[in-house]
Amino acid sequence: MRVINYSFLLGFLIWVYSWSMDRYYSGTSMAAAAKFASQYFIAFSWLEVFTVLLVGPAMFAGTIAEERERRTIEYLFATDLSNWEIILGKLGSRFLIILELLFGGFPILSLAMLMGGIQFVDLLYLLAILLSVLLMVSGLSMVVSVSSIRARTATQGCYLSIIIYLALPIGYILFKELLREIGIQVNFFDSIEQVVYFSNPLYLLGRLEGAVNGYQSILYTQVMACLTVQACLFLFCVLISIFQVRRIHLREAGAGVANARHSKWNIFRRLNPLYLLLGVHRIRPRVGNSAMLWKEVFTSEVADKKRVWIYFVRIMITVVILGPILYWQYDLFSEHNFSTYGMSEYRIRDFCSTLAYLNVLFITIWLLLVTSRAATSVTSERERDTWLTILSTSLTSSEIIFGKLVGSIVAMWHITLLPLVIYGLILIVVPSYVIRLPLIFFVWLVLTFTFTTWGIFCSCYFKTSNRALLVSLGTSLFVGGGYLICLFPCLIELDEDSAAIFLSGLVPYVLIIPSVGGNSFLHGPDDIELILPGFVGVFFYAVVGVVLYATMIQNFDRWMGRTERINKTFKPSYLGQVKASIDQRKD
Repeated sequence: MRVINYSFLLGFLIWVYSWSMDRYYSGTSMAAAAKFASQYFIAFSWLEVFTVLLVGPAMFAGTIAEERERRTIEYLFATDLSNWEIILGKLGSRFLIILELLFGGFPILSLAMLMGGIQFVDLLYLLAILLSVLLMVSGLSMVVSVSSIRARTATQGCYLSIIIYLALPIGYILFKELLREIGIQVNFFDSIEQVVYFSNPLYLLGRLEGAVNGYQSILYTQVMACLTVQACLFLFCVLISIFQVRRIHLREAGAGVANARHSKWNIFRRLNPLYLLLGVHRIRPRVGNSAMLWKEVFTSEVADKKRVWIYFVRIMITVVILGPILYWQYDLFSEHNFSTYGMSEYRIRDFCSTLAYLNVLFITIWLLLVTSRAATSVTSERERDTWLTILSTSLTSSEIIFGKLVGSIVAMWHITLLPLVIYGLILIVVPSYVIRLPLIFFVWLVLTFTFTTWGIFCSCYFKTSNRALLVSLGTSLFVGGGYLICLFPCLIELDEDSAAIFLSGLVPYVLIIPSVGGNSFLHGPDDIELILPGFVGVFFYAVVGVVLYATMIQNFDRWMGRTERINKTFKPSYLGQVKASIDQRKD
Protein backbone atom coordinates (compact mmCIF):
# COMPACT_ATOMS: atom_id res chain seq x y z
CA MET A 1 0.00 0.00 0.00
CA ARG A 2 2.80 2.42 0.88
CA VAL A 3 4.73 1.57 -2.30
CA ILE A 4 1.64 2.21 -4.43
CA ASN A 5 0.96 5.50 -2.66
CA TYR A 6 4.52 6.80 -3.04
CA SER A 7 4.73 5.65 -6.66
CA PHE A 8 1.49 7.48 -7.40
CA LEU A 9 2.82 10.66 -5.79
CA LEU A 10 6.02 10.48 -7.84
CA GLY A 11 3.99 9.95 -10.99
CA PHE A 12 1.80 12.86 -9.98
CA LEU A 13 4.91 15.02 -9.61
CA ILE A 14 6.00 14.09 -13.15
CA TRP A 15 2.51 14.84 -14.46
CA VAL A 16 2.42 18.32 -12.90
CA TYR A 17 5.94 18.96 -14.21
CA SER A 18 4.92 18.05 -17.77
CA TRP A 19 1.73 20.08 -17.55
CA SER A 20 3.35 23.22 -16.17
CA MET A 21 6.65 23.21 -18.05
CA ASP A 22 5.46 22.15 -21.50
CA ARG A 23 2.42 24.37 -21.60
CA TYR A 24 3.26 27.44 -19.56
CA TYR A 25 6.82 27.57 -18.32
CA SER A 26 9.12 26.30 -21.02
CA GLY A 27 12.10 28.29 -19.77
CA THR A 28 14.73 27.26 -17.27
CA SER A 29 14.75 30.38 -15.11
CA MET A 30 14.38 30.35 -11.34
CA ALA A 31 11.00 32.04 -11.65
CA ALA A 32 9.71 29.20 -13.84
CA ALA A 33 11.02 26.61 -11.37
CA ALA A 34 9.43 28.44 -8.44
CA LYS A 35 6.12 28.66 -10.31
CA PHE A 36 6.26 24.93 -10.99
CA ALA A 37 6.92 24.25 -7.29
CA SER A 38 3.93 26.35 -6.26
CA GLN A 39 1.69 24.56 -8.78
CA TYR A 40 2.83 21.19 -7.50
CA PHE A 41 2.21 22.29 -3.92
CA ILE A 42 -1.36 23.27 -4.79
CA ALA A 43 -2.04 20.03 -6.65
CA PHE A 44 -0.42 18.02 -3.86
CA SER A 45 -2.58 19.77 -1.25
CA TRP A 46 -5.84 18.98 -3.03
CA LEU A 47 -4.72 15.41 -3.65
CA GLU A 48 -3.94 14.83 0.02
CA VAL A 49 -7.25 16.32 1.17
CA PHE A 50 -9.30 14.25 -1.26
CA THR A 51 -7.33 11.17 -0.24
CA VAL A 52 -8.54 11.65 3.32
CA LEU A 53 -12.11 12.32 2.17
CA LEU A 54 -12.21 9.19 -0.01
CA VAL A 55 -10.16 6.70 2.00
CA GLY A 56 -10.99 7.94 5.50
CA PRO A 57 -14.67 6.90 5.67
CA ALA A 58 -13.88 3.46 4.27
CA MET A 59 -11.19 3.01 6.94
CA PHE A 60 -13.10 4.33 9.96
CA ALA A 61 -16.64 3.17 9.13
CA GLY A 62 -15.94 -0.47 9.89
CA THR A 63 -14.30 0.01 13.28
CA ILE A 64 -17.34 -0.95 15.37
CA ALA A 65 -19.87 -1.88 12.68
CA GLU A 66 -17.70 -4.77 11.45
CA GLU A 67 -17.38 -6.13 14.98
CA ARG A 68 -21.15 -6.04 15.38
CA GLU A 69 -21.74 -7.60 11.99
CA ARG A 70 -19.31 -10.46 12.67
CA ARG A 71 -20.75 -10.86 16.18
CA THR A 72 -17.36 -10.47 17.81
CA ILE A 73 -18.10 -7.31 19.74
CA GLU A 74 -19.56 -9.41 22.57
CA TYR A 75 -16.08 -10.84 23.16
CA LEU A 76 -14.73 -7.31 23.57
CA PHE A 77 -17.48 -6.45 26.03
CA ALA A 78 -16.79 -9.64 27.98
CA THR A 79 -13.20 -8.58 28.68
CA ASP A 80 -11.94 -6.00 31.16
CA LEU A 81 -11.66 -3.39 28.40
CA SER A 82 -13.65 -0.26 29.07
CA ASN A 83 -15.59 1.69 26.47
CA TRP A 84 -12.95 4.35 26.04
CA GLU A 85 -10.23 1.73 25.59
CA ILE A 86 -12.23 0.03 22.83
CA ILE A 87 -13.08 3.27 21.01
CA LEU A 88 -9.65 4.86 21.32
CA GLY A 89 -7.89 1.63 20.39
CA LYS A 90 -9.98 1.16 17.28
CA LEU A 91 -9.74 4.83 16.38
CA GLY A 92 -6.01 5.13 17.06
CA SER A 93 -5.02 2.20 14.85
CA ARG A 94 -6.90 3.55 11.82
CA PHE A 95 -5.74 7.08 12.60
CA LEU A 96 -2.08 6.06 12.45
CA ILE A 97 -2.57 4.26 9.13
CA ILE A 98 -4.04 7.39 7.54
CA LEU A 99 -1.28 9.56 9.02
CA GLU A 100 1.34 7.23 7.59
CA LEU A 101 -0.18 7.56 4.12
CA LEU A 102 -0.38 11.34 4.38
CA PHE A 103 3.00 12.11 5.91
CA GLY A 104 4.72 9.69 3.56
CA GLY A 105 4.20 12.16 0.74
CA PHE A 106 5.89 15.11 2.41
CA PRO A 107 9.45 13.91 1.60
CA ILE A 108 8.38 13.99 -2.04
CA LEU A 109 7.00 17.48 -1.50
CA SER A 110 10.38 18.53 -0.09
CA LEU A 111 11.90 17.91 -3.53
CA ALA A 112 9.66 20.63 -4.94
CA MET A 113 10.45 22.97 -2.04
CA LEU A 114 14.09 23.06 -3.15
CA MET A 115 13.00 25.01 -6.24
CA GLY A 116 11.50 27.84 -4.21
CA GLY A 117 8.01 29.27 -4.45
CA ILE A 118 6.83 27.45 -1.30
CA GLN A 119 7.19 29.03 2.11
CA PHE A 120 7.57 26.99 5.25
CA VAL A 121 4.49 28.61 6.77
CA ASP A 122 2.43 27.34 3.82
CA LEU A 123 3.54 23.83 4.67
CA LEU A 124 2.43 24.33 8.28
CA TYR A 125 -0.94 25.62 7.08
CA LEU A 126 -1.33 22.52 4.91
CA LEU A 127 -0.54 20.26 7.88
CA ALA A 128 -3.17 22.04 9.97
CA ILE A 129 -5.79 21.72 7.22
CA LEU A 130 -5.01 18.03 6.71
CA LEU A 131 -5.24 17.41 10.43
CA SER A 132 -8.58 19.23 10.61
CA VAL A 133 -9.97 17.16 7.72
CA LEU A 134 -8.76 13.96 9.36
CA LEU A 135 -10.33 14.92 12.69
CA MET A 136 -13.64 15.70 10.99
CA VAL A 137 -13.71 12.45 9.00
CA SER A 138 -12.66 10.24 11.91
CA GLY A 139 -15.09 11.80 14.37
CA LEU A 140 -18.15 11.61 12.12
CA SER A 141 -17.23 8.13 10.93
CA MET A 142 -16.85 6.83 14.48
CA VAL A 143 -20.32 8.04 15.49
CA VAL A 144 -21.86 6.48 12.40
CA SER A 145 -19.99 3.21 12.96
CA VAL A 146 -21.21 2.97 16.56
CA SER A 147 -24.80 3.63 15.46
CA SER A 148 -24.85 1.14 12.55
CA ILE A 149 -25.38 -2.58 12.53
CA ARG A 150 -23.66 -3.28 9.23
CA ALA A 151 -20.40 -2.02 7.79
CA ARG A 152 -22.07 -1.29 4.46
CA THR A 153 -24.64 0.97 6.11
CA ALA A 154 -21.91 2.67 8.12
CA THR A 155 -19.81 3.37 5.02
CA GLN A 156 -22.72 4.89 3.14
CA GLY A 157 -23.69 6.94 6.17
CA CYS A 158 -20.14 8.25 6.58
CA TYR A 159 -19.96 9.51 3.01
CA LEU A 160 -23.41 11.09 3.25
CA SER A 161 -22.54 12.81 6.54
CA ILE A 162 -19.31 14.25 5.15
CA ILE A 163 -21.07 15.46 2.00
CA ILE A 164 -23.79 17.26 3.93
CA TYR A 165 -21.24 18.72 6.37
CA LEU A 166 -19.07 20.12 3.59
CA ALA A 167 -22.12 21.27 1.61
CA LEU A 168 -23.37 23.48 4.46
CA PRO A 169 -21.43 26.58 3.29
CA ILE A 170 -22.72 26.08 -0.25
CA GLY A 171 -26.27 25.69 1.00
CA TYR A 172 -25.81 28.74 3.18
CA ILE A 173 -24.67 30.84 0.21
CA LEU A 174 -27.57 29.67 -1.97
CA PHE A 175 -30.10 30.23 0.81
CA LYS A 176 -28.76 33.69 1.50
CA GLU A 177 -28.91 34.65 -2.18
CA LEU A 178 -32.44 33.27 -2.43
CA LEU A 179 -33.58 35.37 0.51
CA ARG A 180 -31.90 38.40 -1.00
CA GLU A 181 -33.65 37.84 -4.34
CA ILE A 182 -37.10 37.78 -2.75
CA GLY A 183 -36.32 40.86 -0.68
CA ILE A 184 -35.72 39.36 2.77
CA GLN A 185 -32.72 40.58 4.74
CA VAL A 186 -31.68 38.46 7.71
CA ASN A 187 -28.88 39.94 9.82
CA PHE A 188 -28.49 36.79 11.88
CA PHE A 189 -26.73 34.97 9.05
CA ASP A 190 -24.21 37.78 8.69
CA SER A 191 -23.06 37.22 12.26
CA ILE A 192 -22.21 33.55 11.67
CA GLU A 193 -20.90 33.94 8.12
CA GLN A 194 -17.23 33.78 9.06
CA VAL A 195 -17.81 30.81 11.35
CA VAL A 196 -19.56 28.88 8.58
CA TYR A 197 -16.86 29.66 6.05
CA PHE A 198 -13.79 28.92 8.14
CA SER A 199 -15.23 25.76 9.67
CA ASN A 200 -15.05 24.22 6.19
CA PRO A 201 -11.54 22.87 5.43
CA LEU A 202 -12.16 22.96 1.67
CA TYR A 203 -12.92 26.67 1.76
CA LEU A 204 -9.77 27.25 3.79
CA LEU A 205 -7.73 25.17 1.34
CA GLY A 206 -8.99 27.41 -1.45
CA ARG A 207 -7.76 30.41 0.54
CA LEU A 208 -4.37 28.72 0.90
CA GLU A 209 -4.23 28.18 -2.87
CA GLY A 210 -4.94 31.87 -3.38
CA ALA A 211 -2.21 32.79 -0.90
CA VAL A 212 0.34 30.62 -2.71
CA ASN A 213 -0.60 32.19 -6.06
CA GLY A 214 -0.41 35.66 -4.55
CA TYR A 215 -3.95 36.94 -5.17
CA GLN A 216 -5.44 36.14 -1.75
CA SER A 217 -4.34 36.09 1.86
CA ILE A 218 -4.75 33.61 4.66
CA LEU A 219 -4.31 34.36 8.34
CA TYR A 220 -2.98 32.26 11.16
CA THR A 221 -6.17 32.88 13.15
CA GLN A 222 -8.32 31.51 10.32
CA VAL A 223 -6.37 28.26 10.18
CA MET A 224 -6.43 27.86 13.95
CA ALA A 225 -10.16 28.59 14.01
CA CYS A 226 -10.78 25.78 11.53
CA LEU A 227 -8.54 23.40 13.46
CA THR A 228 -10.26 24.31 16.73
CA VAL A 229 -13.75 23.72 15.31
CA GLN A 230 -12.79 20.32 13.91
CA ALA A 231 -11.02 19.36 17.15
CA CYS A 232 -14.15 20.21 19.15
CA LEU A 233 -16.28 18.21 16.71
CA PHE A 234 -13.86 15.29 17.02
CA LEU A 235 -13.93 15.33 20.82
CA PHE A 236 -17.72 15.59 20.86
CA CYS A 237 -18.10 12.63 18.50
CA VAL A 238 -15.59 10.52 20.42
CA LEU A 239 -17.38 11.20 23.71
CA ILE A 240 -20.70 10.21 22.18
CA SER A 241 -19.14 7.02 20.83
CA ILE A 242 -17.62 6.14 24.21
CA PHE A 243 -20.87 6.61 26.11
CA GLN A 244 -23.12 4.94 23.51
CA VAL A 245 -21.13 2.01 22.11
CA ARG A 246 -22.25 -0.49 24.76
CA ARG A 247 -25.73 0.96 25.26
CA ILE A 248 -26.63 0.92 21.59
CA HIS A 249 -25.48 -2.66 21.11
CA LEU A 250 -27.26 -3.97 24.21
CA ARG A 251 -30.44 -2.11 23.32
CA GLU A 252 -30.42 -3.44 19.76
CA ALA A 253 -29.55 -6.97 20.90
CA GLY A 254 -32.27 -6.98 23.55
CA ALA A 255 -34.92 -5.57 21.27
CA GLY A 256 -34.93 -8.62 19.03
CA VAL A 257 -35.73 -8.62 15.37
CA ALA A 258 -38.28 -5.92 14.66
CA ASN A 259 -40.57 -5.94 11.69
CA ALA A 260 -39.29 -3.26 9.35
CA ARG A 261 -42.72 -2.91 7.74
CA HIS A 262 -44.26 -1.70 11.01
CA SER A 263 -41.24 0.26 12.22
CA LYS A 264 -42.02 3.84 13.24
CA TRP A 265 -39.10 5.06 11.14
CA ASN A 266 -40.65 3.45 8.07
CA ILE A 267 -42.68 6.64 7.61
CA PHE A 268 -39.69 8.11 5.75
CA ARG A 269 -39.85 5.26 3.27
CA ARG A 270 -43.63 5.45 2.89
CA LEU A 271 -43.47 9.17 2.17
CA ASN A 272 -41.57 8.37 -1.02
CA PRO A 273 -43.72 9.38 -4.03
CA LEU A 274 -43.24 6.04 -5.81
CA TYR A 275 -44.32 4.19 -2.69
CA LEU A 276 -47.43 6.34 -2.39
CA LEU A 277 -48.39 6.24 -6.07
CA LEU A 278 -47.44 2.69 -7.00
CA GLY A 279 -47.82 0.98 -3.65
CA VAL A 280 -44.38 -0.62 -3.92
CA HIS A 281 -44.29 -1.30 -0.19
CA ARG A 282 -47.25 -3.70 -0.61
CA ILE A 283 -45.72 -5.61 -3.54
CA ARG A 284 -44.28 -8.87 -2.27
CA PRO A 285 -44.94 -11.85 -4.53
CA ARG A 286 -44.46 -15.45 -3.61
CA VAL A 287 -41.02 -16.97 -3.66
CA GLY A 288 -41.64 -19.09 -6.73
CA ASN A 289 -38.66 -20.48 -8.60
CA SER A 290 -36.38 -17.44 -8.05
CA ALA A 291 -35.58 -17.78 -4.36
CA MET A 292 -32.31 -15.83 -4.47
CA LEU A 293 -33.86 -12.99 -6.45
CA TRP A 294 -36.79 -12.84 -4.02
CA LYS A 295 -34.40 -12.76 -1.06
CA GLU A 296 -32.35 -9.86 -2.44
CA VAL A 297 -35.27 -7.74 -3.63
CA PHE A 298 -38.30 -8.34 -1.43
CA THR A 299 -37.14 -9.50 1.98
CA SER A 300 -37.05 -6.94 4.77
CA GLU A 301 -33.78 -6.29 6.52
CA VAL A 302 -33.43 -6.02 10.25
CA ALA A 303 -34.82 -2.67 11.31
CA ASP A 304 -32.11 -0.21 12.23
CA LYS A 305 -33.75 2.66 14.06
CA LYS A 306 -30.60 4.73 13.87
CA ARG A 307 -30.86 4.97 10.10
CA VAL A 308 -33.44 7.73 10.42
CA TRP A 309 -30.68 10.33 10.09
CA ILE A 310 -29.67 8.80 6.74
CA TYR A 311 -33.12 9.60 5.37
CA PHE A 312 -32.80 13.08 6.81
CA VAL A 313 -29.45 13.56 5.06
CA ARG A 314 -30.92 12.37 1.77
CA ILE A 315 -33.80 14.81 2.09
CA MET A 316 -31.40 17.66 2.87
CA ILE A 317 -29.22 16.86 -0.16
CA THR A 318 -32.29 16.69 -2.41
CA VAL A 319 -33.60 20.03 -1.15
CA VAL A 320 -30.20 21.72 -1.55
CA ILE A 321 -29.89 20.45 -5.14
CA LEU A 322 -33.45 20.79 -6.42
CA GLY A 323 -34.15 24.09 -4.67
CA PRO A 324 -31.87 26.29 -6.82
CA ILE A 325 -32.84 24.34 -9.97
CA LEU A 326 -36.56 24.89 -9.42
CA TYR A 327 -35.96 28.54 -8.61
CA TRP A 328 -33.90 28.89 -11.81
CA GLN A 329 -36.70 27.33 -13.86
CA TYR A 330 -39.27 29.57 -12.18
CA ASP A 331 -37.10 32.57 -13.01
CA LEU A 332 -36.82 31.32 -16.60
CA PHE A 333 -40.61 31.20 -17.02
CA SER A 334 -41.43 34.22 -14.87
CA GLU A 335 -43.58 36.85 -16.50
CA HIS A 336 -40.99 39.63 -16.24
CA ASN A 337 -38.10 37.67 -17.72
CA PHE A 338 -40.27 36.02 -20.37
CA SER A 339 -41.60 39.36 -21.59
CA THR A 340 -38.14 40.96 -21.46
CA TYR A 341 -35.87 38.24 -22.86
CA GLY A 342 -38.26 35.62 -24.22
CA MET A 343 -37.35 31.95 -24.61
CA SER A 344 -34.13 32.66 -26.48
CA GLU A 345 -31.87 29.91 -27.73
CA TYR A 346 -29.08 31.02 -25.41
CA ARG A 347 -31.27 30.79 -22.28
CA ILE A 348 -32.56 27.38 -23.31
CA ARG A 349 -29.04 26.14 -24.03
CA ASP A 350 -27.72 27.49 -20.75
CA PHE A 351 -30.48 25.89 -18.69
CA CYS A 352 -30.57 22.49 -20.42
CA SER A 353 -26.82 22.03 -20.75
CA THR A 354 -26.25 22.86 -17.09
CA LEU A 355 -28.86 20.33 -15.97
CA ALA A 356 -27.48 17.70 -18.36
CA TYR A 357 -23.94 18.09 -17.03
CA LEU A 358 -25.30 18.06 -13.48
CA ASN A 359 -27.13 14.82 -14.18
CA VAL A 360 -23.92 13.26 -15.48
CA LEU A 361 -22.32 14.07 -12.13
CA PHE A 362 -25.22 12.49 -10.23
CA ILE A 363 -25.17 9.33 -12.34
CA THR A 364 -21.41 9.00 -11.84
CA ILE A 365 -21.87 9.23 -8.08
CA TRP A 366 -24.71 6.72 -8.31
CA LEU A 367 -22.43 4.27 -10.13
CA LEU A 368 -19.90 4.51 -7.30
CA LEU A 369 -22.63 3.89 -4.72
CA VAL A 370 -23.92 0.85 -6.59
CA THR A 371 -20.36 -0.46 -6.86
CA SER A 372 -19.86 -0.05 -3.11
CA ARG A 373 -23.16 -1.82 -2.44
CA ALA A 374 -22.21 -4.72 -4.71
CA ALA A 375 -18.70 -4.95 -3.22
CA THR A 376 -20.19 -5.88 0.16
CA SER A 377 -22.98 -8.13 -1.09
CA VAL A 378 -21.06 -11.39 -0.57
CA THR A 379 -18.60 -10.35 2.13
CA SER A 380 -21.43 -9.14 4.37
CA GLU A 381 -23.02 -12.60 4.10
CA ARG A 382 -19.70 -14.16 5.13
CA GLU A 383 -19.31 -11.85 8.09
CA ARG A 384 -22.84 -12.65 9.28
CA ASP A 385 -22.20 -16.40 8.89
CA THR A 386 -25.08 -16.76 6.42
CA TRP A 387 -23.04 -17.39 3.29
CA LEU A 388 -22.51 -21.09 4.03
CA THR A 389 -26.26 -21.50 4.32
CA ILE A 390 -26.71 -20.11 0.82
CA LEU A 391 -23.94 -22.30 -0.59
CA SER A 392 -25.45 -25.42 0.98
CA THR A 393 -28.71 -24.96 -0.92
CA SER A 394 -29.47 -26.14 -4.44
CA LEU A 395 -29.12 -22.63 -5.86
CA THR A 396 -26.93 -22.51 -8.94
CA SER A 397 -24.11 -20.03 -9.44
CA SER A 398 -26.08 -18.09 -12.05
CA GLU A 399 -29.06 -17.72 -9.68
CA ILE A 400 -26.88 -16.44 -6.83
CA ILE A 401 -24.91 -13.97 -8.95
CA PHE A 402 -27.99 -12.69 -10.78
CA GLY A 403 -29.79 -12.21 -7.46
CA LYS A 404 -26.87 -10.26 -6.02
CA LEU A 405 -26.67 -8.17 -9.19
CA VAL A 406 -30.33 -7.19 -9.18
CA GLY A 407 -30.40 -6.75 -5.42
CA SER A 408 -27.46 -4.32 -5.46
CA ILE A 409 -29.14 -2.20 -8.13
CA VAL A 410 -32.60 -2.24 -6.54
CA ALA A 411 -31.13 -1.25 -3.16
CA MET A 412 -30.05 2.08 -4.68
CA TRP A 413 -33.16 2.73 -6.79
CA HIS A 414 -34.29 5.71 -4.69
CA ILE A 415 -31.17 7.68 -5.70
CA THR A 416 -32.25 7.49 -9.35
CA LEU A 417 -35.26 9.68 -8.58
CA LEU A 418 -33.12 12.82 -8.61
CA PRO A 419 -31.75 12.36 -12.18
CA LEU A 420 -35.22 11.37 -13.38
CA VAL A 421 -36.72 14.56 -11.93
CA ILE A 422 -34.00 16.64 -13.60
CA TYR A 423 -34.66 14.95 -16.95
CA GLY A 424 -38.32 15.81 -16.48
CA LEU A 425 -37.42 19.47 -15.93
CA ILE A 426 -35.42 19.42 -19.18
CA LEU A 427 -38.40 17.95 -21.03
CA ILE A 428 -40.60 20.80 -19.83
CA VAL A 429 -38.29 23.30 -21.53
CA VAL A 430 -37.30 21.17 -24.56
CA PRO A 431 -39.91 18.44 -25.31
CA SER A 432 -37.82 17.15 -28.23
CA TYR A 433 -35.22 15.99 -25.70
CA VAL A 434 -37.33 12.83 -25.27
CA ILE A 435 -35.61 11.41 -28.37
CA ARG A 436 -32.34 11.20 -26.44
CA LEU A 437 -33.73 9.44 -23.37
CA PRO A 438 -33.65 5.84 -24.75
CA LEU A 439 -29.96 6.16 -25.63
CA ILE A 440 -29.19 7.84 -22.29
CA PHE A 441 -30.92 5.07 -20.35
CA PHE A 442 -29.16 2.40 -22.43
CA VAL A 443 -25.72 3.84 -21.66
CA TRP A 444 -26.74 4.21 -18.02
CA LEU A 445 -27.83 0.55 -17.91
CA VAL A 446 -24.60 -0.70 -19.52
CA LEU A 447 -22.40 1.20 -17.06
CA THR A 448 -24.54 0.07 -14.13
CA PHE A 449 -24.26 -3.57 -15.20
CA THR A 450 -20.48 -3.37 -15.61
CA PHE A 451 -19.66 -1.59 -12.36
CA THR A 452 -22.10 -3.71 -10.35
CA THR A 453 -20.60 -6.88 -11.79
CA TRP A 454 -17.13 -5.67 -10.89
CA GLY A 455 -18.25 -4.98 -7.33
CA ILE A 456 -19.67 -8.50 -6.99
CA PHE A 457 -16.45 -9.90 -8.48
CA CYS A 458 -14.39 -8.15 -5.78
CA SER A 459 -16.84 -9.26 -3.11
CA CYS A 460 -16.41 -12.89 -4.19
CA TYR A 461 -12.62 -12.67 -4.37
CA PHE A 462 -11.85 -10.84 -1.11
CA LYS A 463 -12.83 -12.03 2.35
CA THR A 464 -13.51 -8.72 4.13
CA SER A 465 -15.88 -5.91 3.21
CA ASN A 466 -13.32 -3.14 3.67
CA ARG A 467 -10.78 -4.71 1.32
CA ALA A 468 -13.39 -5.47 -1.33
CA LEU A 469 -14.76 -1.95 -1.00
CA LEU A 470 -11.38 -0.26 -1.34
CA VAL A 471 -10.29 -2.37 -4.32
CA SER A 472 -13.57 -2.03 -6.20
CA LEU A 473 -13.87 1.73 -5.68
CA GLY A 474 -10.18 2.35 -6.34
CA THR A 475 -10.22 0.36 -9.56
CA SER A 476 -13.48 1.98 -10.67
CA LEU A 477 -12.07 5.46 -10.10
CA PHE A 478 -8.89 4.60 -12.00
CA VAL A 479 -10.56 2.89 -14.97
CA GLY A 480 -13.39 5.42 -15.04
CA GLY A 481 -11.06 8.37 -15.55
CA GLY A 482 -8.07 8.23 -13.22
CA TYR A 483 -5.91 6.71 -15.94
CA LEU A 484 -5.83 10.11 -17.65
CA ILE A 485 -3.36 11.30 -15.01
CA CYS A 486 -0.82 8.77 -16.30
CA LEU A 487 -1.52 9.67 -19.94
CA PHE A 488 -1.60 13.42 -19.48
CA PRO A 489 2.04 14.07 -20.58
CA CYS A 490 1.20 12.33 -23.87
CA LEU A 491 -2.20 13.98 -24.31
CA ILE A 492 -0.86 17.53 -24.14
CA GLU A 493 1.24 16.84 -27.25
CA LEU A 494 -1.75 15.66 -29.32
CA ASP A 495 -4.44 17.69 -31.02
CA GLU A 496 -8.08 17.60 -29.91
CA ASP A 497 -9.26 15.00 -32.41
CA SER A 498 -6.35 12.62 -31.79
CA ALA A 499 -6.62 12.86 -28.01
CA ALA A 500 -10.37 12.21 -28.01
CA ILE A 501 -9.94 8.45 -28.42
CA PHE A 502 -8.20 8.31 -25.02
CA LEU A 503 -11.44 9.58 -23.45
CA SER A 504 -13.28 6.36 -24.30
CA GLY A 505 -12.96 5.04 -20.76
CA LEU A 506 -13.85 8.31 -19.05
CA VAL A 507 -17.27 7.64 -17.52
CA PRO A 508 -18.49 11.29 -17.48
CA TYR A 509 -17.50 11.62 -21.14
CA VAL A 510 -19.33 8.40 -22.06
CA LEU A 511 -22.44 9.70 -20.28
CA ILE A 512 -22.30 13.23 -21.70
CA ILE A 513 -22.18 12.15 -25.36
CA PRO A 514 -25.81 10.89 -25.54
CA SER A 515 -26.93 13.75 -23.28
CA VAL A 516 -25.61 16.75 -25.21
CA GLY A 517 -23.52 15.44 -28.11
CA GLY A 518 -24.46 16.32 -31.66
CA ASN A 519 -27.12 18.92 -30.78
CA SER A 520 -26.79 22.50 -31.91
CA PHE A 521 -28.57 24.15 -29.00
CA LEU A 522 -26.53 22.34 -26.35
CA HIS A 523 -22.82 22.75 -25.67
CA GLY A 524 -22.02 19.33 -27.08
CA PRO A 525 -19.53 18.06 -29.64
CA ASP A 526 -20.91 17.99 -33.19
CA ASP A 527 -17.81 16.40 -34.73
CA ILE A 528 -17.87 12.65 -35.29
CA GLU A 529 -14.27 12.39 -34.02
CA LEU A 530 -15.50 13.58 -30.62
CA ILE A 531 -18.72 11.55 -30.54
CA LEU A 532 -17.21 8.22 -31.66
CA PRO A 533 -15.03 7.69 -28.51
CA GLY A 534 -18.17 7.81 -26.38
CA PHE A 535 -19.75 4.89 -28.22
CA VAL A 536 -16.43 3.04 -28.20
CA GLY A 537 -16.41 3.44 -24.43
CA VAL A 538 -19.95 2.03 -24.17
CA PHE A 539 -18.92 -1.00 -26.22
CA PHE A 540 -15.78 -1.44 -24.07
CA TYR A 541 -17.71 -1.37 -20.80
CA ALA A 542 -20.37 -3.72 -22.19
CA VAL A 543 -17.73 -6.29 -23.20
CA VAL A 544 -15.97 -6.01 -19.82
CA GLY A 545 -19.25 -6.48 -17.97
CA VAL A 546 -20.21 -9.57 -19.99
CA VAL A 547 -16.74 -11.11 -19.55
CA LEU A 548 -16.78 -10.53 -15.78
CA TYR A 549 -20.28 -11.94 -15.46
CA ALA A 550 -19.46 -15.05 -17.51
CA THR A 551 -16.21 -15.59 -15.58
CA MET A 552 -18.00 -15.47 -12.24
CA ILE A 553 -20.68 -17.92 -13.32
CA GLN A 554 -18.11 -20.37 -14.69
CA ASN A 555 -15.74 -20.27 -11.70
CA PHE A 556 -18.13 -19.49 -8.84
CA ASP A 557 -18.34 -23.02 -7.42
CA ARG A 558 -14.56 -23.43 -7.50
CA TRP A 559 -13.93 -20.05 -5.85
CA MET A 560 -16.44 -20.72 -3.09
CA GLY A 561 -15.13 -24.23 -2.40
CA ARG A 562 -18.34 -25.88 -3.51
CA THR A 563 -18.18 -29.60 -4.24
CA GLU A 564 -19.60 -31.01 -7.44
CA ARG A 565 -23.36 -31.32 -7.44
CA ILE A 566 -24.53 -34.89 -6.86
CA ASN A 567 -27.22 -36.15 -9.17
CA LYS A 568 -30.38 -36.62 -7.13
CA THR A 569 -31.80 -39.23 -9.53
CA PHE A 570 -30.24 -42.59 -8.63
CA LYS A 571 -30.49 -45.04 -11.47
CA PRO A 572 -31.64 -48.59 -10.54
CA SER A 573 -28.98 -50.10 -12.78
CA TYR A 574 -26.28 -48.37 -10.77
CA LEU A 575 -27.79 -49.59 -7.48
CA GLY A 576 -27.99 -53.08 -8.92
CA GLN A 577 -24.31 -53.02 -9.82
CA VAL A 578 -23.40 -51.92 -6.30
CA LYS A 579 -25.51 -54.69 -4.77
CA ALA A 580 -23.99 -57.28 -7.09
CA SER A 581 -20.46 -56.22 -6.16
CA ILE A 582 -21.28 -56.46 -2.44
CA ASP A 583 -22.75 -59.95 -2.85
CA GLN A 584 -19.70 -61.02 -4.84
CA ARG A 585 -17.40 -59.89 -2.04
CA LYS A 586 -19.44 -61.83 0.51
CA ASP A 587 -19.09 -65.01 -1.54
